[in-house]
Amino acid sequence: MHTDGNQIPRPATWLVVACLVAAAGAATGPTPPSATASPDEFDLSRHSVPLEHIMMGGPTKDGIPALTAPGFVTAAEATFLAPADRVVGIERGGGARAYPLAILNWHEIVNDVVHETPIAVTYCPLTGSAVVFDRRHDGDVLSFGVSGRLYESNVLMYDHQSESLWSQLGASAVTGARTGARLVPLPATVTTWRAWRRLHPDTMVLSRATGHERDYGRNPYEMYEESGSLIFRPSRRDPRLPAKARVLGVIAGGAARAYPRAEIAGAGGRIVDRIGDREITVVVDDDGLRVIGDGDTPVIATDVYWFAWAAFHPETSVWRPRPATRPDGPAHARLGDVSIVEVNSYWTSLGAGLAAAPGANPFAAGNGLFVISGTIRNESSEAVEYVLLRFELLDGSGAVVYREEGFNRSAEGMVPNDDDPAPQVARASVRPIAAGASDSYRMIFLGNEIPRFQTPRVSVVAVE
Repeated sequence: MHTDGNQIPRPATWLVVACLVAAAGAATGPTPPSATASPDEFDLSRHSVPLEHIMMGGPTKDGIPALTAPGFVTAAEATFLAPADRVVGIERGGGARAYPLAILNWHEIVNDVVHETPIAVTYCPLTGSAVVFDRRHDGDVLSFGVSGRLYESNVLMYDHQSESLWSQLGASAVTGARTGARLVPLPATVTTWRAWRRLHPDTMVLSRATGHERDYGRNPYEMYEESGSLIFRPSRRDPRLPAKARVLGVIAGGAARAYPRAEIAGAGGRIVDRIGDREITVVVDDDGLRVIGDGDTPVIATDVYWFAWAAFHPETSVWRPRPATRPDGPAHARLGDVSIVEVNSYWTSLGAGLAAAPGANPFAAGNGLFVISGTIRNESSEAVEYVLLRFELLDGSGAVVYREEGFNRSAEGMVPNDDDPAPQVARASVRPIAAGASDSYRMIFLGNEIPRFQTPRVSVVAVE
């Protein structure tokens, strides 16, 4: 096990690619991803994104067949769904429909009409994102297919009318005659069949009778979902969260914010926040991660992997819990005063001098060491005396399996107190971090003393 940056190892990359090909229904072995899209199927002469960032995903155009004439069954007839199965749920005009992810995994796009509104229900397994769009644009009703191309690991749809490529998470056309055109996202939620049926007992459900032979009882992306690895690297990396941490991405009042599932769960499963001019409630439980708005205007939210949300919204903020107050009254400085600007992690051995050692046996007694190091920056206008950091090791589901706390390098002599983040020892030897200055940090774990994990996470607990 060897880490690269803040991602986990990639032993199953080609097996995941094989899953992609299997999702397309191909009978041959895995096809390696190629660098750029072939120009002979789509007109790329006009484009709004760098062409070198448009990747071949494995399946060719329509190799993953979108559904254009979907059939539906009643809730009582949907016996193929288990209570915990996830669905994309939409409600319009008093009617509700559920689109199981088990079917969307194999088709990715469903062209439908709900309450006289033509919609496209889209799902990208590589970014874990479900988005529902109004298919109307500039007086036309568009229908969409799967191009076989990706941008920032995210599915590129194409419209059958002009064959322009459209980004799901960007909600816009990125090549072709419609370049720059935008689609209107519609309210939708990703939840369990149990929760959706409880709220909408009369819901209709997308039928497995799609006209295509697919094993809807098998998830071809199961390995990918359980791994912290990526197949395609995004054009930029944001180290504030693990690449495949689940977040709820929200845009309101011109502001973008990510709500990490693990952080919301750690805060009790329900938080109230203000973004732009909207007050929203974010809830996480066994049925999913969702948002509740403050009025009649729905809030559009996307449950998505962090790396993808950050790639499409580099200006996004990340919701963090409020810092605790000390028993003696005053609160710690704002957590936002200090940012984590670099995260590195690697396995090494006792004899490697804390240098990366790909051959190290991570969990061998007396041998394996796991090191997390990086840089923090004081972005406030005053000196910061110390920064308390939390180092967490997460399993494939994003749950924390091990946690340690420690200080920045210039304050490493301090010892955190379990009951109070204030240090237990005198601060005479501490060198403050000047305004605008940076400092490093490092945490070392003994491999035989920690549980097996997927990815590390570093966060700021308190600053003073």
